[in-house]
Amino acid sequence: CYVHYAYFMKAIIQRGKSASVSIENKNVSNIDVGVLVFLGIAKGDGQRDIDYLVKKTAELRIFKDHNKNMNLSVKDINGEIMVVSQFTLCGDTHKGNRPTYMGAMDANSAKKLYDNFIEHLKSFPHVSMVTSYCLDWKTIKEGFSNHYYDTFALITDNNLSYRENR
Repeated sequence: CYVHYAYFMKAIIQRGKSASVSIENKNVSNIDVGVLVFLGIAKGDGQRDIDYLVKKTAELRIFKDHNKNMNLSVKDINGEIMVVSQFTLCGDTHKGNRPTYMGAMDANSAKKLYDNFIEHLKSFPHVSMVTSYCLDWKTIKEGFSNHYYDTFALITDNNLSYRENR
C-alpha cells in the first residue's frame, strides 16, 4: 500500500524579544523585538504560497496592546523579522524512523523562492528590518562547508509559536 503525502510550504513563526544565529562563535544575524520565522519550501510551492505566508507573517496579531490583548502584528509595533531557511520542516517520518526530505524543493529553486519571500517582507510598511540566514546557501557561498550554526538563540517574553502551512 502506497500513501502519498502532500507537501506544502511551512513556516514556524515565533514572537521574541530578540533572536540571533552564530557560526563558530561569530554572530552572523540578529534582531531585536519581532518575529523569527523558520521557512520550509516544498516541491510545487510558488508565488501564491509566498504571498500568503508573507502576509500572514507581517499581519499575524501576536503582540500585546496596551490592554495586554494580542491585537498587534509585527508591522504594528515596527518590529523586526528574521527568516531562517529550514528544509527539515518538509521532512516526512510516516514510514520508518529516518525522515525523508523528498518533499523539500531542490536548493536552487528554493533559494529563488526564499529570496522572493525576503523581498516581499521588506516591502511591507512599518517592518523595521528583515534579516535572513540561509544555512545551506550561506555555507556554500562563504566556504563554511559542513558547518552548521552552533548557536541559535531566541529570547521570548513567553513561549508563543505558530505553525502555518500553505
